[in-house]
Amino acid sequence: ERLLAAAYIVHSDCDKPCARPGESVDFTARFRIHESLQDGLSVQWLLDGKAIHETAVDAITAIDALPAYGVAEQRATWTVPADSTQDFHRFEVILRRHGQVLDRVNNGLVVWQEESIKQGLSISQQGNYFQLNDRPCFFTGTNTTGMMWFSDNENPLVWQRDFQGMRDYALNTLRILHFSPFCKVPCAYSHAPLDLRERPERTQRQTDAIVQLAQTKQVTVFLSLHDWQNLDLSDEELAAQQDWNAFWTRRYRNVPGIFYDIQNEPSTRLQNQEVLQPLFRQ
Repeated sequence: ERLLAAAYIVHSDCDKPCARPGESVDFTARFRIHESLQDGLSVQWLLDGKAIHETAVDAITAIDALPAYGVAEQRATWTVPADSTQDFHRFEVILRRHGQVLDRVNNGLVVWQEESIKQGLSISQQGNYFQLNDRPCFFTGTNTTGMMWFSDNENPLVWQRDFQGMRDYALNTLRILHFSPFCKVPCAYSHAPLDLRERPERTQRQTDAIVQLAQTKQVTVFLSLHDWQNLDLSDEELAAQQDWNAFWTRRYRNVPGIFYDIQNEPSTRLQNQEVLQPLFRQ
């Protein structure tokens, strides 16, 4: 029935996956609708089970590739209370036709709270041992990729469940690869070193959400700061790389459960003659 549904929610999102108390957030939802069901449609947003907005679904736009279908998008706005101490909200989008539920999609919103950050495991290195909460540890964990910032199937609710699953199975570390391509939105996998001068707000808020959720579930984050960049870079390119690294480490300087992979799989192919020859002559 779901595969053959004539009207369904394609995607739900929040412009700030991690908001601060007092900030307003914009929820969006996109729908695909068959022409036979384009009347009597409404969408409702629930936050922690309570309705915050409801409106009719209108402005349906035809799809050239699917002549019988149209797409629509609706928005809702909510403001995080300035005195909020809650660090996570679950929100739900419900699509109805004449009052009957056709589809529903869940998502999550993180609210940055310093007290929640303090729940993280303290990580340090002493001698030849890593320490978690001042005890020598053996890392047990898993590895993921930039899909966390890219896929429509990745969101704070999914991350919360994933980190809870890691905690349940005593996995204390998540290494995350392919982060630096998201110096651009939308992502560009062929990003150049100078692109690291950019810091998209979307990337910042998604990373904030990942980092805080990990702390609340006692999972350390091992973040690869940049990928797919050569070693033989110009001084300007190295400065951009250094500034990118400094930006993120400053942002999370008070987070106990985070450490960094300076560069994933560094390439030792030295081919940039413009950079290398002056160094050789010097």
